[in-house]
Amino acid sequence: MKNLSEIRSLLKDFIASEEFPYKPYGKCISVVVLRTTQSEAIFRTDGELNKEIVSAGVKDSSPITRVIITKRKITASERRTGREFGRLKGFISESCSINKEMCGDCVDCLTYGFAGAEKGETSSGALKSRVITENSYSILEASKISDIKTFNATTEMGMMYDVEEEKESKRQRQSINSDEYVKPQSHFVDIETFKDLRFPEFLYAIGNIMRTTRYGATTTRIGKVKNKILAMVFSEGEIFSSLELVQNVWDMLESKEHPLDTQTVENTVLKATNQLVKSLPFSTRILTGEELKDVISGISEAYKSPEEELIPLISDLSSWRKN
Repeated sequence: MKNLSEIRSLLKDFIASEEFPYKPYGKCISVVVLRTTQSEAIFRTDGELNKEIVSAGVKDSSPITRVIITKRKITASERRTGREFGRLKGFISESCSINKEMCGDCVDCLTYGFAGAEKGETSSGALKSRVITENSYSILEASKISDIKTFNATTEMGMMYDVEEEKESKRQRQSINSDEYVKPQSHFVDIETFKDLRFPEFLYAIGNIMRTTRYGATTTRIGKVKNKILAMVFSEGEIFSSLELVQNVWDMLESKEHPLDTQTVENTVLKATNQLVKSLPFSTRILTGEELKDVISGISEAYKSPEEELIPLISDLSSWRKN
């Protein structure tokens, strides 16, 4: 297990200096994430599951429909995790709110950015996110990992109608509903790229991936997801897309039946990642295996006792505003 000083030294060529990077330098750390549903989950925007028709693979160009977890849903869930932690530990102000006015100075605003206020409202300015996200694509086609569940929305008395006491009548309710959902043990793959992040911002963003456990709709009951970081790619530019990675994984898999074996999926994603990295037009370094495990363990340990090193680092971040 590496401590935070050792991790900082390992990343030194691909993180920004202590001062806020006013100009982009193209220092990128791309994180390959495997997301596995641990319960039923609903990833939707307008009533139905989010889906896209794409080529199954690179070699296999036949069209299939894949379920997606949209980039906005991913970032929103992970950002809420970080802001919850920040309020608990006191390094994010109660007055900083995503839905109202954002402070523009806390680690969340500095890492994920924030928008300017509408006309006539007060604003702390605007800042672009340095966490670049993409849709997360299911490996298998939608028909194999999704189903429809019908349920009854009954009253407290277990009935499908309302009793109106004054009229002593019974009014029938709309009680039968249905939801399209993703089955447990479905696998999604995506890449999050940290561009020109400072070390505390990197720790905050990657900690949010490691610590977020629910995505999608009705997360108080379903939507449990296990995130596993399979690789970090250090580079001088953004690497290949999440879709290209998923398509290469599809071509390599022998079995394409749900549920896929998770260890087989992990090995295949790593194999596809290593192959795709070789074709990039700039220098790269890929972190996997025991070395990656040491880094993840070190960050995890820092989050267990955050007051010792993590919070002082995050709290000491200099603002993006020039004095």
